[in-house]
Amino acid sequence: MSQFTLFGDRFAGAPILHTDATERFTIRSPLARNQNAQGGCTDGEKYYYQVFLYRDNDSGQEENEVRILKYDIARDEVVQMSRDLRLHHANDMTYNSKTKKLILCNNAPHRNRLTVIDPETLEPERTVELSVDVFGISYIASRDAYVVGLSFSKSFCLLDSEFRVIEGSHQEPSPLTMHFVNQGICSDEGYVYFAFWDAQNVRENPEKFQSAIAVYHLDGGYVGQIYFDVETREPENISFHEGQLWLLAGSGDGSISCFEITEKE
Repeated sequence: MSQFTLFGDRFAGAPILHTDATERFTIRSPLARNQNAQGGCTDGEKYYYQVFLYRDNDSGQEENEVRILKYDIARDEVVQMSRDLRLHHANDMTYNSKTKKLILCNNAPHRNRLTVIDPETLEPERTVELSVDVFGISYIASRDAYVVGLSFSKSFCLLDSEFRVIEGSHQEPSPLTMHFVNQGICSDEGYVYFAFWDAQNVRENPEKFQSAIAVYHLDGGYVGQIYFDVETREPENISFHEGQLWLLAGSGDGSISCFEITEKE
């Protein structure tokens, strides 16, 4: 059983789980133009894949310049970078351990589109048009399925291995999460985890600022929120690596740092 599941199990009926955030590594964009960190994920073994983009607001993000960086965790260095790709906002990404492919959530302006990417070449192989709009995606290995966060909401549903919505899997969110900004998501065999940024309070009530990870049972039911402290940095993506819960937060300077989230003693 992974540490991820232990996070979900440790709430024990309490609404909040307090944690420590320990910085593990930082990935820096080698390009002066691509400073905006977005989606990312681990392959669970050796590499972290991280998007840096140049945001083209004039085109509604249609013409964003996206680069995917392949970061070797043990060597602490970027070992590969994609060519300039048209992957739009590239809000989230997951690794399918069965097909050995990266699945990227394009997000705005093509919110129903996923792109399948070869992790060896960092080249897109195909796109998938969904019947729903999504902002985040995570592969569930034990089910050979995906959980996706639904755009303009905090709801989620499950997709089968062919990216079809699984009937009856749609879940409504807790009202306690509605003020947050959607970021990345991840999952394990029992839970789905939503990384949220407290944009409302960082602007209006800084003393109340508290970003969080909302936790739900995969088959429905709100569990609670994991509180973490990376100051006011925006959490961009969340993943797990060898049983460790990793949250990556950007700095706005062309870098993004990985924090290991652990339960407070």
